[in-house]
Amino acid sequence: GTVWKDVSGNGNDGTLVNSPAFADDTFLLDGTDNYVNCDDILPSGSQNITLSIWIYRRDGVVNDYILSKGTASDGTAGSTFYMSNGSTYVRFVATDATPTRSTNVEHGGIVLNQWYNFTYTYDGTTIIGYRDGENPRTNTSIAGPLQYVNQPILIGSHKYGGRHPQADIGSFSLYNRALTAQEVLQNFNAT
Repeated sequence: GTVWKDVSGNGNDGTLVNSPAFADDTFLLDGTDNYVNCDDILPSGSQNITLSIWIYRRDGVVNDYILSKGTASDGTAGSTFYMSNGSTYVRFVATDATPTRSTNVEHGGIVLNQWYNFTYTYDGTTIIGYRDGENPRTNTSIAGPLQYVNQPILIGSHKYGGRHPQADIGSFSLYNRALTAQEVLQNFNAT
């Protein structure tokens, strides 16, 4: 098929671009050109959100985009958030309505060929990143609504194409509120 169905019942289906493979309830991104386009499902003025993604990295290419909305440039107009990787880390960057003000949280010690769950919450003042339901990293360098850009949320791509990770994606969740640490851990343990 060409659609990744939204199981929440909200109708926020994703479009599969360039036919990512699907096996064992997982999308297999080839690192060349396939990704998932989730459309512009984040409303303008969002300042209470949670994003959660399961990922299994199969290569160590630096600066591939696991998740993005907008141009994904640090601290510039046109980027709401993005999640990229280094050789041994994963970084989440978000920009508030002041387009030159962005912040990030980073988790190191990431190895290839292992499943990880990354969850990021934002409550209008603090971004908290969790790896596997624990190990919180916080940053308070931005405040208020996230910068809104009329761009889709992309899983496995950058707005301008390219930078596709060779990775497996098990699931992606977007909430219209900042989950608590207890809820993040509960969701991790439930999968």
